[in-house]
Amino acid sequence: MGERLKVGIRIRPHLAEQSESHKPQLHILNKDVYFKDPATQNVDTRSFDYAFDSQDETQDKYASQAVVYDAVGPGILDNFMQGFHCSLFTYGQTGSGKTHTITGPQDNPGIVPRLVTDLFERLEKRKQKESDFKWEVQVSMLEVYSNERLKDLLDKNSQPIRNMRIQQDKELGYTYVKEMTRKSVKDAHQLLGYVNAGNADRLVASTKLNVNSSRTHTIVQLTLSQESTLVGRKQILFSVMNLVDLAGSERVRRTGSLSNTPEANLRLQEAVAVNQSLSNLVLCIQRLADAGSHKTSSPGGGGGGG
Repeated sequence: MGERLKVGIRIRPHLAEQSESHKPQLHILNKDVYFKDPATQNVDTRSFDYAFDSQDETQDKYASQAVVYDAVGPGILDNFMQGFHCSLFTYGQTGSGKTHTITGPQDNPGIVPRLVTDLFERLEKRKQKESDFKWEVQVSMLEVYSNERLKDLLDKNSQPIRNMRIQQDKELGYTYVKEMTRKSVKDAHQLLGYVNAGNADRLVASTKLNVNSSRTHTIVQLTLSQESTLVGRKQILFSVMNLVDLAGSERVRRTGSLSNTPEANLRLQEAVAVNQSLSNLVLCIQRLADAGSHKTSSPGGGGGGG
C-alpha cells in the first residue's frame, strides 16, 4: 500500500454565466496549480498528488473522465482487493463538478461506475484462475443530512431520522450504521442499479450557484469478502470502501439565500449547516494527515482523493 492520504484537484470549464472579468485564471504545471485572482491579480500556488485540467477538451492536456479514473481508481482498487479499507471523497463548492467526477452521466461515466466495473472484472478473472476462490460484495447507501439525520437510500420507505445507530466493528476496523440496508450483488450492473436508484432519491435544491445542488452528503459503502486457500490453509480477506459525494460548500451571500422568504431562509440554514459539517470534516482529515506524518497506526487504512 502507498501513501495513506492523497489529494487531487480537477479544474472544470468556466460556466457560461461567468463574465470575463470574474473568471479566475488557472494553470497546471505537473502537480502544481497556479491561480490568478482577476480582482487583485495576485497569484497563488498549490501542490497536489493529482492535478487534472478539464477546462478545454480541444487541448492535448485535457483530462477526460477516463484519464481521471486511470490516475486515481486502480490504486484504490489495488488496496481494496489486498484487504485494506479505502475511502474516496469529492469535496468542493456547489457546482464545481463533484458529482460529475465521481458518478458522471451514463454515456460518460465517472470514477464509481468505472471502479465497480473493474472490481468485478478482477474478481471474475481470479475466479477463473483459482477454482476454490470465493467472494461476496455487498453495497449500502446512506444520505447524511447536515442536522445529523441519516437516511437509508436503499430502502424506498426510509425517512431521515436521528436515531440510527452508528457502530464500529473493532475486529474488522470499520464504521457502519446498524440499521442500514445491505444488498449482496453479483455484478457491476446490479450494483450500479442500486446506486442509481439511491441517487435518484437524494435531496437536491436550486440555489444561485447550482440549479441541482446536493444538500446532503452521500456515502456508498462497499464491503468485499474474499476466501481462498494458501498453502493448504483457508485465508479470508475483508475490506471496506467508502465512496463519498459531499454536499457542496457555498458562500452564503452567493446562494440566493438572503431574501426574506421561507424558501430562502431554508436555503440559508442549509448552506450554513453544510459549511459547518464540511469544516468539521476538514479538521478530521487534517488530524489524520498529521497523525500519518508521525507514523501512528490505525485499523485498516488506505485512501484516495479526487
